[in-house]
Amino acid sequence: MNDNLILIEDKSIENFEPITSTRTSLEMQFGAGSFYEQLKKEAKFNNISIFIRNHLKETTKRKLKDVNIGKIDFEGNVTIINALINLNDKNVIKLLNNKGRFIAKTGQQLICARIPSSIIKDIDNNNSYEFIGKISKFKDYSIKQIDSNCLIKYPWDYIKESGESINKQYKFFNKRSDNKKNIKLISDSKKIWISKSATIVDKNKTYFDSSDGPVIIDRNSVIEPFTYIKGPVYIGKESKINGARIYSNTSIGNNCNIGGEIQNSVIHEYTNKSHEGYLGHSIIGSWVNLGARTTNSDLKNTYGKIKMNIGKKKIQTNQVKFGCMIGDNSKTAIGSLIFTGIKIGVCGQLFGHVTEDIPPFTFYNNIKKKTLIEYDINKAIKTQARMMKRRDIKQNKHDKKLLQEIYNNTIEQRKKNRVKVGNMKI
Repeated sequence: MNDNLILIEDKSIENFEPITSTRTSLEMQFGAGSFYEQLKKEAKFNNISIFIRNHLKETTKRKLKDVNIGKIDFEGNVTIINALINLNDKNVIKLLNNKGRFIAKTGQQLICARIPSSIIKDIDNNNSYEFIGKISKFKDYSIKQIDSNCLIKYPWDYIKESGESINKQYKFFNKRSDNKKNIKLISDSKKIWISKSATIVDKNKTYFDSSDGPVIIDRNSVIEPFTYIKGPVYIGKESKINGARIYSNTSIGNNCNIGGEIQNSVIHEYTNKSHEGYLGHSIIGSWVNLGARTTNSDLKNTYGKIKMNIGKKKIQTNQVKFGCMIGDNSKTAIGSLIFTGIKIGVCGQLFGHVTEDIPPFTFYNNIKKKTLIEYDINKAIKTQARMMKRRDIKQNKHDKKLLQEIYNNTIEQRKKNRVKVGNMKI
């Protein structure tokens, strides 16, 4: 058993913005649950501390109540892991169970370490990037160089690994007794787990295909007629599927409303995609609303590899298929079309064809003439409160403060993209 565990974010977490603008890696959807839930299954520990970006400390403390934020108040050996460690990798599981002292890297980047807690208590931990960098430079312990697959470095890797994790997580679900029987299968494989509290409105008009991977339908979800689901797919608790086609490597978080066609995508909790439209090879945050017939492209007309902005660089993804990333609280108007490799920041508002990345807190209108107008922070907070109220959730001070901090931290982004200050009625 690993008594003490520390998870630390390094700069690679920025590769997943805007999704990680509002959450730590622990809170990201990872197959049938969060990364944190999967970590608890893979690594047995008594204490866990996490070192993260300052603007996320309060909201994370509220969501993960059994986790210490930025504290090392225990003795003995401690296992340290990078926030983007790949829990599907067999080498990672071996490292987590290693009882000796070591430091494991890929190149100069820390993946995992097991060292005495005494030597890190005096390190300044206000900056998680510097904290993990100093640990990776220790030379008193055995250095293991391992494959870079031990880290989830980019968004397209995350979609793949999230889908892969469903295969492992199915084993945990399959041990439970509350699996609904007598469902309609169209494959020989019977890797289907449906909670007894889930509702399949019409079993004769709903089809599950687990020939390529499991299908998991969690508690109190509702699957309406004319739905086809081909695994590996996870449908979260209390989510509603409105006659959709959902294909491989897709994870849908809790309390979502989903329609249309979805493939190889991760959707976080409380997001609506209720209507027709295609979503493929994409990552969508929480409290997002995709208007009717919103569709994204995940394939170039030339079938060439897709480039996209990661951090401050435009990089070659080496992927023929990748769609978009949409940050929390963003909204798209009816009929919005999103091109390949696009990133839409937190509280983005979209109208028309989206051909470029959208900064946080920006109204983007490309129907007749392209305009970018700043989304007033007070109006963004008010819109968030309205959407939460529709789900009987009351907005709290932490929700407001997080939006305010992200708004303040992204002023220069909007200036760089020539976002104008204007007045949009809500």
